[in-house]
Amino acid sequence: MPTQKNVKKGSHRQQTRRGRLGNFAGRHINAITVVGGLTGIAALIVALLALVPAFRPANLTEDGDWLGPKALSVIGLDVESTVELKEEQKSAGKVVDTRRVNVPAAKIILHNSGDQPALVQTLRVHISKVWTPEACQGTGSRVNTVLYDFTVPGNIKKDRLPLELSQDIDFEVDPRADDHLSVTIGENHLGEAGWPMIVAASAELVLTDGTTLPTGEFVLMNGNQGDRVANLVSAGVAETQAPCVQRNIGVLQEAMRAPGKHTPSIGRLLNRVQGKETATPSGASGTWVAQLGSFPESTMSSTELQNLVSGMEKRLGVQLQTARSSAYGSLNSGYWVTFYKGSFANGHEALTFCAEHGITENNACMGRYFSPAASDRSLLCRFTDPPDATSCKRP
Repeated sequence: MPTQKNVKKGSHRQQTRRGRLGNFAGRHINAITVVGGLTGIAALIVALLALVPAFRPANLTEDGDWLGPKALSVIGLDVESTVELKEEQKSAGKVVDTRRVNVPAAKIILHNSGDQPALVQTLRVHISKVWTPEACQGTGSRVNTVLYDFTVPGNIKKDRLPLELSQDIDFEVDPRADDHLSVTIGENHLGEAGWPMIVAASAELVLTDGTTLPTGEFVLMNGNQGDRVANLVSAGVAETQAPCVQRNIGVLQEAMRAPGKHTPSIGRLLNRVQGKETATPSGASGTWVAQLGSFPESTMSSTELQNLVSGMEKRLGVQLQTARSSAYGSLNSGYWVTFYKGSFANGHEALTFCAEHGITENNACMGRYFSPAASDRSLLCRFTDPPDATSCKRP
């Protein structure tokens, strides 16, 4: 069904055309009265036949906006992108920490080939499979809640699947343009040491005229939570926990075999718990570094990051390293971090390195402590901090 705005425009054009046709017929009816007989009637018929072709194409063209939604199509599905969402951490039912995190999303890429805007009114997701790994290290004292578009109970039973969830939206795609609609799905809450849920789903877009646009299948998992449990596993697993970790490895392998596109976080977690990828690829865990940049993963591609770091290395004359912030509990998840790893005893020594290379602005360099512990997030040293600042030295 067209939008109210289009209905009004279409009605106005139809009224205008009816008025023109009425005036034309009125003039020729008067001609019949004057001329009389079959000659006047024949003239009217010929004139009307000549008029119809001129109005019909105009009618089809001007009312083309009624067919606008049918011009919308799904041209791609990207599961390697992330979106920034709010995450709350609760303890004893109270919010103790709030932050923004970048979580994997299914990005539905749309193309509108029409000359009018196309509106998606409803978004539906069809959840076909859910994997809930065991909490091998326990759940932890805190609970994490991410504000996903769609949430699934962490203890959902298999007999409730497939599960359909929907929400009304007003997502407009401009004429002759591409756009994307991102969908996030995850558990309603999870213990800070719990393994993340994995969800297999597909989406369906409902347009204003009632038609639907389906997507392919996709498999999503929160990579931030995956990095947290991977850090715990890499720090050492008790003998009694080893069988549980192996069962979870089997769960991850089963999810990887599911049809559809998989978010990279699943394979990354699988590699890390199998020992194929280290938790800290830069080898900087448990050290002070000079952090020279922080860039959201959602907006910075690996190629752009590489070019940026290459330029910084040329200016400074040193070799820099990069890592995902989610690999370290002491950093906020969802960012690429660029840094120089020296033998710094504290944050002030890291800042001295920056000053010696011409960097003295607070936001351009900071001493940062990289570790698996979230309790170390306060260890962030700036040029304006005094020599005895607690944020510049680790007890």
